[in-house]
Amino acid sequence: KFLRDFCCTSWSFLILLQKLVSMVTDSWRDLPHYSPIILYVAAIKYQSVSGCHGDMDGTVDEQVSLNEVHSLIHRALQNDALNFLLAVLSNEDLGPDEDLSVIVLMSQATFPVTCSSFLNLLLSLAPHETTAHHVMRLMDTVPYFTEVLSEDLTQLDVECQEVTTVSRDCKVVYPKESAALGKELVIPANTVGHIVQLGELQAVCWNVEYSAWDFLLLQAIHLHSSGQALFSQVTIPHDIADVVENVTKLFDIVSELLHSIEDAANKLHPQISMCFHFLHRFSACPSPSLPLLASCIRCITAYLELHPSEAWVHLLETGFLPHRLVVPSANKSTSVASGHFGHLLAVQEQAKGKYLVTMETLDCIHTALGARKFLGNSPELLICVMYIVEELVPAYCKWRFVQRNDFYKISLKLMDIVTACLCMKDTPFCEFVKHSLQNTVAGLSLLNNISMGAVALETRAAWWSSLRKDVICEVLKATFTILECLMSSRSDSSPLTALESAFVHHSLDQRHSMFPALCSFLYPQGDPSLRTSAIRLMTALCKRIPMSVYASLGEEAPAIRDTLVSRLSALSSPRQLITSILQFISVAIQTQPSLTELFLALQKTKSTAQEAASFEINEMEGCLTPIMDHLVAFKDGRLPYSIASSVYDVLRNLWKHKRDAAVVAIKQSANFWPTLLYPLFNDLEVWYQSEEACHQSTEQFNTISHLLYILTAEGYYLAKSCDSSLVSLFREFSSKRKYSYWTMKCGKLEEDEIQAVLTSAPVKESLRRAHIKFVNEWCKFLLIASKYHTAAFGLTEDVIAEALEALLCALEEHSKDPVSKETLEVCTYLSNTLMIILRYQRQSAKAIVRISEMVESVCRVLQYGWGLVDFAPTVPSPLVNLFSTSITLIQEARSTQGSLDLRFCHGYIPFISKVLQKVSFVDPLSSDLMEITVLAVLLLNELCQFCTSNQKDGPWLTALRQNSILQHIVQVMDKSLRSSSMQLVVDACLSLLLGVSQFRELAKLLVMNNLDQLLCLSFGSIFDKIDEEEVSMETGGSHGNEYITGTWMNSLSLVSNLLDTLDHIFVQTAIDFTGVHAKQLLQGLTLPMGDGVKINNFIRILETVELVKKLMKFKEKWQFKQPEVYTSVV
Repeated sequence: KFLRDFCCTSWSFLILLQKLVSMVTDSWRDLPHYSPIILYVAAIKYQSVSGCHGDMDGTVDEQVSLNEVHSLIHRALQNDALNFLLAVLSNEDLGPDEDLSVIVLMSQATFPVTCSSFLNLLLSLAPHETTAHHVMRLMDTVPYFTEVLSEDLTQLDVECQEVTTVSRDCKVVYPKESAALGKELVIPANTVGHIVQLGELQAVCWNVEYSAWDFLLLQAIHLHSSGQALFSQVTIPHDIADVVENVTKLFDIVSELLHSIEDAANKLHPQISMCFHFLHRFSACPSPSLPLLASCIRCITAYLELHPSEAWVHLLETGFLPHRLVVPSANKSTSVASGHFGHLLAVQEQAKGKYLVTMETLDCIHTALGARKFLGNSPELLICVMYIVEELVPAYCKWRFVQRNDFYKISLKLMDIVTACLCMKDTPFCEFVKHSLQNTVAGLSLLNNISMGAVALETRAAWWSSLRKDVICEVLKATFTILECLMSSRSDSSPLTALESAFVHHSLDQRHSMFPALCSFLYPQGDPSLRTSAIRLMTALCKRIPMSVYASLGEEAPAIRDTLVSRLSALSSPRQLITSILQFISVAIQTQPSLTELFLALQKTKSTAQEAASFEINEMEGCLTPIMDHLVAFKDGRLPYSIASSVYDVLRNLWKHKRDAAVVAIKQSANFWPTLLYPLFNDLEVWYQSEEACHQSTEQFNTISHLLYILTAEGYYLAKSCDSSLVSLFREFSSKRKYSYWTMKCGKLEEDEIQAVLTSAPVKESLRRAHIKFVNEWCKFLLIASKYHTAAFGLTEDVIAEALEALLCALEEHSKDPVSKETLEVCTYLSNTLMIILRYQRQSAKAIVRISEMVESVCRVLQYGWGLVDFAPTVPSPLVNLFSTSITLIQEARSTQGSLDLRFCHGYIPFISKVLQKVSFVDPLSSDLMEITVLAVLLLNELCQFCTSNQKDGPWLTALRQNSILQHIVQVMDKSLRSSSMQLVVDACLSLLLGVSQFRELAKLLVMNNLDQLLCLSFGSIFDKIDEEEVSMETGGSHGNEYITGTWMNSLSLVSNLLDTLDHIFVQTAIDFTGVHAKQLLQGLTLPMGDGVKINNFIRILETVELVKKLMKFKEKWQFKQPEVYTSVV
C-alpha cells in the first residue's frame, strides 16, 4: 500500500520508473528482485484507474489513451509480475469494483488477439482460494472478441457506423465439424464493435460474449489434430507458436484451479482429458514443445491428487512413463524401458540443458507415491521408482545445466522421492530403494551432495546466494535424512554396506575426508535445521562405521567440540538442535572413546600426601557443565521433557559404559542426587489430549527409564554401601509411598483414550515402547533394591508387601489385553520381578501375609491370559515366571501352614489342562513350551499335595475329573517317553503320579485313564533298548542310559504305591507289568552287591524286592497268570 501510494504522487516519477524497469527486468528476469515490478504494477493501476497524465516536467499534457494503458499492462504481465499484482491490490479490490475491473477489462479487450495478458492475469489469480472463483467466472464469460484487420475496412464485410464503430455479418470462428464440443464458436450477425490500435496493427473489438474455456479448448483440439506433423519440424510457425503458448497457459490455469477449488475437476474434465491426449500424442514427436508437455504433466499431477486411481490408469495408457520390458532369454529376466519420458530426457532436455518435463514428471511420481493407499503396491509405480533410482539418481550430477538452480531443484525432487519410498516401511518400494542406495552406485550421489554443500561453504561460491541457498539447504537436509535412515535400518552386528564403506573412503580431495566435510555444516553461519540434520547423521555414523571420528577430524576436533558445546549452552538454540547434540554425545560415549574424552574434558586435581589425584568437571571446556546446567534447569521447570530425556540419556551411558572418572566428578557436584531424582518425587502425568501431549508423555517415560537405569547401576556396583545423601532421599521416597505408586504405573495405558486421539501409528508405537522400557527398568530397580539395599532404600516389610500387591495389579491389567508381543514382554518383566522378590523375601512375614490374595491374582492373570500359550513368543514366555511364582506361594503356604482358599487352587486347574492339552498335539515341542509343561506339572503336584492334605471331601477330585487332568498327564507321558529330549517332562509327570498314587480316589481316577497301557506298552518301548551289555554283572556298574534306569525305578515305585493303595483293583495291571518287563525285573534281582558298586544298584534292588514282596500277597494269581516270570523271580 505504501508503494502504491508513493507511486501515485508524480507522473514524472512514473515515466522515469517505466524506463528503469524496462532496463532491469531483462537482466533480473530469473531473480527474486520484484520491488521494481511491484512499483510498475502500481503505476499501471494508477494510470488505468485515475487516468493520470503528464510529461517528464510534471506539466499536464494529454490524457493517457486506452491503448497506452493496455500496452503498459501487457508489458507488466509479460515481465513475470503476476504473483505480485495481488500484493499491490488490497483484498477489497478483488471484487468486481473499479480497481480490479479496469485492469481485467483492459486485459480482456485484446483477447484473443493477444491472449497472454489475459491468461497471465488469470494465472496469477488462480492459485489463491479467494480469487480462484473469479477466474472461473472470467473464463466463463468474455465480453469482447478482438480480431486484427489485415486489410482496409472498405474491403471487408463490415459496415462503418461511426468513425470507430463497425458491425458485421455472421462469422464462424471454429466450425462444428472441427469442434469436439459438438457446437460452433460463432460471431453473430449485426455484432457491434469498435476499432482499436494495437501498436502498428488495427483491430476490431467485437462486443460478443463467449466462453474462453470453449475457445481455448477448440484451439487445443485443432492443435492436437494437426500438431504431430508440426512438432516433427525443427521450427514451428509463428501463429502455431502462439496457439501452443495459449494452450500451455490454459493447462497451467487448470492445474492451479484444481488445487484451489474442490469441484473444479468436474467442470474442467474436457481440458483435463486433453492433457492425457497431448501427452500421448506429442511426447513421441521428434521436436515437441517441452513447456507444453510440462504443463500437461503439471495438470495431470494436480488431477492425480484428487482422483488418484482414475488419473493413474489414464497416465499409464499414454506410454509416457517407464515400464517393464520382458527380454526373451533362458532365465526370463526383466528390465525397465524408459518410455517417452526417458527418450525426451536423453534427446531433448539433456541437449538443451533445460529440464521442464523431468521436473514435472518427478513431481508426478512423488504425488503418486503419496497416493499409494489408493494405488496399492502398483507394479507400474514400482517400475517408475526403479528407473528413477537406477538411472536418474546416479547420473543427474553429470547432466548439462543452463541454470545451476535447476540442478538443485532436480536433486531435491529426487531426494523427496527417495525419502517417500523409505517412509513406506515393509513395502517393495522401501526394500528396493534401501538395497539400491546401500549397494549400488546410486548411493554415491548422496555423498556427492554432501561434497557439493561442503565446497560451497568452504569457498563461499558466488552461487551461494539467497536464491539458491534455501534449495541447497533443503537438498542437504533431505540427503542427511536419507543417510540417517539407511544407517539406522542396519543392526549393529550387520556387515558394512557399500555405501558405508564408501563414506569411510570417499573424499573431496587429497586433504579432506567426508567426516570433516560433514562437520563443516556445524558452524554458526549454517541453517539451524541443517546443523540439526548433520548432527543426527553424525550420530548414526558413529553407531555404524568402525572408525575413529576423533582421528578423522584431526586438528579441527577441538574447534568442532567448542562449537557444539557453545550451541548446547546457548539459550537461543532450538530445542531440536540441543537434543541432537546430546544424542550425538550419548552415542559417542558408547562407541568413540577418544571423542568421549574430548567432550568430557575432565580436569585433573592435584594430588596430596593424603589423597591421590582425581578428576573434576572443567567449567571452561567440555560438555559436562552445560549438561549439569540443563539438569538444574529441568528441576526448576525451565526445561521440557524432550531435552531432559536426552540429558538423562547421556548420564545413563556414562554409568552404563563405566566412565568412572566422569561419574565420580559428576557425583561430587553440589546437590547432584536431589537434582537427579527430581522426576521420581513428582507424579507421572500421562496426557492423551493430542499427539503433542502424547509425545510429551513418551519423553517423560524415557526420562524416568534413564534415571532408573542409573539408580540400578549405582545399587549394583555399590552393593555394600551407598551415598549417604542417596540413602536419605530413598527413605523419604519410601515414606511417601512412591514404591507402590511407580509400581502401579506399570499397569496398562488407557488404550481407548490413545485410540481416540492418535491417528499416527509411529506415535502410538513410540508411546508403547517407552512404557515397556519404563516397566523393564522399574522391575530391574526393584530387584536390585530388594536384594542388596533393603534397608538403605527404605524397603520395609510393609513397603515390600505393597509393592508385591501393586505388581500383581499391574500384571492383572496387562493380562486382559489381546495377546501380542508387547503383552508377553510386559507380563514377563512383571512376573519375573514378582517371583524373584518373593524368593528374596521369603522370611518376611509381611511379604507373604496375603498369600491367598496373591494366589487369587495370579489365577486371574492366568485365566485372562490363557491365550498366551497359543502365541508363538519371540521373548521368554511369562507363563514360566507365573508358574514359578505360584509354586513358591503354595510351598510357602504349606511350610508356614498359612491359610489359602482352596477355591483359588481350583482356579489353576483349567489353565493347566489347556497347557497339557496343547502339549499333546504339538510336535515337536519348543524349549519354551517344554519348560512351561514341566512347571505346569510341578505346580499341579504342589496343588495335589496341598489340597489332598487339607480337605476330605471331593471338590478337588471333581475339578480334576471335569478338566481331564490325569488323562492329559497320561497322554503327555506317553508322548514324552517316545522322545529322548523330553526327559524332564517324564520325570515331572512321574513325580506327580507318585504323589497321586497315595490317595485312593486319585489312584482310581488314574487307573481309569489307561494307565495300564502307559506302564506296559509305552514304558516297554524304552526299556527294550536296555540289553545285557548295558548292565555289566562283572563290574557291578551300569554303563547304560542312567535316565532310562531312573525312569525304571520310578515306574517300580509307582506300581508299588498303586498296588498298596488299590489292592485287588490294581493287581491284574501289576502282574501284566511284570510280564512285559520281566527282563528288567530279573536284572534288578541279579545285580552285584559289595564294595565299589554304585548306589543306584542298591536302590534298584530295593525297589524290585519291594514290588516282589507286595506281589507275593497274590502269588496264586501271579503264578497262574505269569508262571514263567513267577518261577524266574522266585
